[in-house]
Parts: sequence; C-alpha cells; structure tokens
Amino acid sequence: MFKDNPLLAQLKAQIVENLPTVEGRVKASDKSYGFLQCDGNKSYFIAPPFMKNLIHGDLIKASLHEQGKKTSAEPQELLQPSLSQFIGQVQFINGKCRIVPEHRQINRDLPARSVDPKTLKLEQGDWVKAKLSSHALTDKQFAVIVESLVAKQDDPLARWKIVTAKHDLAWDEPESSETTLEVEQVSSRVDLRHMPWFTIDGLHTKDMDDAIHISDQSDHWRLSVAIADPSAYVSEGHPLNQVAKDRCFTLYLPGKTVPMLPENLANQTCSLLPGEDKLALVCHMKIEKTGLLKPDFEFELATIRSHQRLDYTSVSNLIENQLDLDLVPGIEAQLQQLAEFSRQRIEWRQQHSTVFKSRPDYSFELSEYGELLDIHCQPRRIANSMVEEAMVAANAAAGQFLSQQQRQAVYSVHCGFKTESIDALLKFLEKNGYCYSAQELQTLSGFCELRRQVEARGDVANEVLLRRFYNQSEFANDSQAHFGLGEAAYASWTSPIRKYGDMLNHRIIKAAILEQSNEAPLTEELSQHMSEQRRKHKFAEREMADYLYTQYYAMLKVGSKLKAEIMDVNRAGLKLQFMDTGARGFLPASLMSDAKDVLVFETDTGCIVQGESVKLCLGETIEVILHDVRIENQNITVRLEKPYSNTPN
Repeated sequence: MFKDNPLLAQLKAQIVENLPTVEGRVKASDKSYGFLQCDGNKSYFIAPPFMKNLIHGDLIKASLHEQGKKTSAEPQELLQPSLSQFIGQVQFINGKCRIVPEHRQINRDLPARSVDPKTLKLEQGDWVKAKLSSHALTDKQFAVIVESLVAKQDDPLARWKIVTAKHDLAWDEPESSETTLEVEQVSSRVDLRHMPWFTIDGLHTKDMDDAIHISDQSDHWRLSVAIADPSAYVSEGHPLNQVAKDRCFTLYLPGKTVPMLPENLANQTCSLLPGEDKLALVCHMKIEKTGLLKPDFEFELATIRSHQRLDYTSVSNLIENQLDLDLVPGIEAQLQQLAEFSRQRIEWRQQHSTVFKSRPDYSFELSEYGELLDIHCQPRRIANSMVEEAMVAANAAAGQFLSQQQRQAVYSVHCGFKTESIDALLKFLEKNGYCYSAQELQTLSGFCELRRQVEARGDVANEVLLRRFYNQSEFANDSQAHFGLGEAAYASWTSPIRKYGDMLNHRIIKAAILEQSNEAPLTEELSQHMSEQRRKHKFAEREMADYLYTQYYAMLKVGSKLKAEIMDVNRAGLKLQFMDTGARGFLPASLMSDAKDVLVFETDTGCIVQGESVKLCLGETIEVILHDVRIENQNITVRLEKPYSNTPN
C-alpha cells in the first residue's frame, strides 16, 4: 500500500525542500558505501542503498541529513553522469550481457544490449565501446548500448587498443589516399645534394625528418638544418591534409607507433634515407662561438641527399669515448664541430636563457605478442644534445624569422607564471630568500633569471614547487615569447612528418620565401583541437606505460629494495619516480611512521618534518621497499625499511 503512494511522495518532497542541499562528485569506495566530495574539501557519507543508483564520478545534487554527529548525503538530482561513452569488458551473467567499465574506481557491471546484435557477436571478456543510455538516479535503472568492438579477449594487443579507444585516438596508420601524390612545382628549389648531410636517429627510426650540416667559419659556426618536406606532396586541399589535421600528431606508445601520415609517405617518400634525393626545407644559421644564435638566417627550398645515416649510441661512443666509427669523408669533422656547438649552446643558454634538467629516457622491450621482457634506462648522451640543440636553434630561428616578417604562424607560446598567482608567488619567493617584483616576474628576462638563480642554489625543492605557478603552453597565431624555453619567439617546424602544426609552418615559411601572403593558420577550434590531441596523447602514453610498469613490478619480489626520487609531497604521502625504470610509485603516509602525527607533511615547502628536523624533501633520492602492486588499479606501493618513530633509539 505504500509503494508509489503519491501522498508519501508529496510528504517526502516537502521534507526535502526544507533540508540543506549541496552539489558534488560521487566517490566510490571498495565497500558498498561512498562519499560526496564537495567544494571546500568537504565530504559527506552516502549510504549503500543510495550508491546502488550512482556511479563513481557522477556530479549530483544531494540533500543533507543529520544523524547524531554525522551528516550524510541523499542523492536528489543527477547533474552530470560520469559515464557517457566509455570502454568496457563484456561479462555474461545468467546468460545476460553486462558491461564492466574500464575504470580504476568503477567496479560494477551494467546491463547492456548491442546496437546491432546480428553483426556484433560478443563473447565473454571482449572489450567494447559503449554508451550509457539511462541512469538509475533519473530512470530507475542503468542501461548501456554497445556500439562497437574494440578488441577480442584473446587479442595480445588488447590493452593497446583499449587505451587508444579510451582516449578517442586512432589505432591504425592512415589509409593511403587514392589521390595520386603530386609534387608541388616550385622553381626556386635549390640543389644542395653536394653538401655532406647526415642524420642521427634511433636505431629503429624509419621516419627520419631532419638532416644536419655544420662548418667552422673561424669566428662562428654555419649550421644548416634540412627538414623533410611532406607539404610538397600534401597540399591544403589534399585528403591527407584532413587526416593529419584530425590526428595532429604521431602517437608513440610502447611497442606501437601510430603515424600521423601513411607509412609509405612518412617512412619512404619523405624520410631522409641515405643516398636518396629528397625534397627539404632548409635553414642556414650563424652561431657565435659563445653559443649565441645570430639574427642572420636564411630559409630556402632545396633538394638534398643524406650522405650517411648515424645513430645516437654510435655517435655518442665516438665523441665521448673515441670509439671507432666507419664514416664517409667529411662527416667526422662535422660531428666534432656539432658536439662543440651543442656544448657552447647549452652553456650560453645556462648563462642567458634557461635549460631544463636532463633526465634519462626509458624504453620497454616487448615480444611480438606484447609481452614485457625488460625496461631499459637510457641516460641522455652527447648525441641527443647535439641533435636537440640544433633543432631548438632552428625553431627559434623560425620564430624570429616569421615574427620579423610579421607573419601569423603556429607559434608555440608559454606565458610564464599565471597572472592570478603572482601575489602568492611573491610571498613564496620572499619566504625562500628570492627578491623579485611582480613586474620582473612577468618578463621573459625576469622569469629566466629566477630559474637560473634557483638552479645555481641547487634548490631542487623550490625548482619543483615553482612549476605550480606556471601557465600551460599553448598555440597562437601571433608571435609571443616562450618563457619555458627562454625564447622571444618559437615556431616549431622540424617535425612535419609527426606534427600537423609543423607542417602548417612549412607552408607559411614557403609563402615567406616565395613572397606570398598567408592567412592565419589557427582558428580557435583548431587551436583547441591541437591542444586537446596533445593532452590525449600524453595521457594515453602515460596510461600504457603505467600498465606495463605494474606488470614489471608485479614480477619483482615484495620486499625488493628500490631507489626513487621524491616528485611530490601531499598529506596522503609521497609520489615517487623509480630511478632504474622511470615508473611512478606511492609511499603512503601511513607506512612512513609507527604512529599518527609523528611526521608533518608540508605541502607548501615540499618537506617532511619531524619536530624541528627536516627528514625528507622534494627532489631527494631515497631507498624504499616494494610493498604492494595492484595491476587492476595500476598502483605500485612502497614503504620505508624503517618507519620514523617518536620513540628514542
């Protein structure tokens, strides 16, 4: 008699109207209950019966109920579901299809049906792309529609396909266009095949897009950088231009590269293979022996021929260890000059601009079936710096060149510190003994000077904490400074096979060479799309790496000793990066001491303090013990060998 009773429903509604309400995100627990996270770091208990109608991450409106000293939340209205389109795994329970969302904190199955059951045959364990069609808080029950198959349950590359689908990224290389690739006809393309160009890449690199030539001119170096020219084959109206525009970047996952352009174009037609004539865009620069890039550069369209393909390891062994390397005539002297150029360029930037801390690269060794075999740590060596410094100089030259011509282009922009954070930044700096005005901090020179001063002091913790005040980098049509790189203007054009923005800049530099006008390359929509694609790539690469890392550490014995750098300090504990693999781990505060309140976690200083003594700090390397690995959540937990204690030794 009480079910669906309109009088009771009316009475309940009147009671709820008089209760305080809040809005917040649902946070599920590993139990049947949950919490409502609200602004101001407030949290309210959600009882199990109500959690049945909610999913972790839902944004809801709830009424608050006092129960003694505890306040609980009762959901009233769904403001935004956490799931819309998502990736999930098929489970058949009592013959009925259910989908378990692929999410670390959603551990429930949802009833599902296929959008096309005749053609989409699903089996236990398959991975699918699905859409939430109804929500229990508004429709009294959950329902899901399966839209497409992502991977079969026995596919060895299922995890790679799941990650790309989850971030709405392409999995396969683009199809070669049915339209014939026609070379653009440019009468001003010069013949530079006689110059002994060389390339330095990884051993397995196929899309070689940059070649270098350098000569010693007594008081300066003449550095020439030749970049493969895909825009000579892909015009603005070509079908492949839309493909590149949609993808924006080549995706680099462990064991899998998803190119922006078709492989026959990226790895053959455009790739600067040795002994083959290739179309290129070339920049000639003058670099003073002090490392200063002179504002005297020349861009030209050219045909080049690489005389030799080299790899980072062999070149580094030659320069660092004087190991023999079979080189064609004229290349060894260039390598020695390029090494000296890179040293001087770094020294100049350390004194006048800014240089980020060098970190090793990490690579995953996988079998053909996607099984993890090993993880390799590869310290940055001299050959990496040689190529990197040449490319940074070329992009800075392009930024200055296009800016001088007052051309709109795809400029890489970083505006330094957030304007809204300047007051907090000033207090932070004053507390740590740095004296700057707000005006100085908002200039390129002031930003770089502060960075150099922090580095000179060896102030690792504050170097990390400063990043909290940084703006995000972005793309812009008009020339602006890139504070992070310490450049007054920066326009990347050295990776047009892998980056759509670089290909756009090729077209604009060509227009400048040919004295033609060009329109602004970026609409607001394209700029947002490029930034969003860059963000998706970053998260997909990290997620795939985290998956492999947990596989690796799950094979290690619990109790293994590990070295790690402290990357972040918060009240819950320490975020770490393991030195030998680059993996991320977590040291919970609860495993750092034998009792509560033994340690104080100072998030504003990055220090862990016991009494008057600083025990640990951001940027420090510590030894920890492997405690637990959760593959399903991609979590690696460690502990200290000896927790801190208030008890005297």
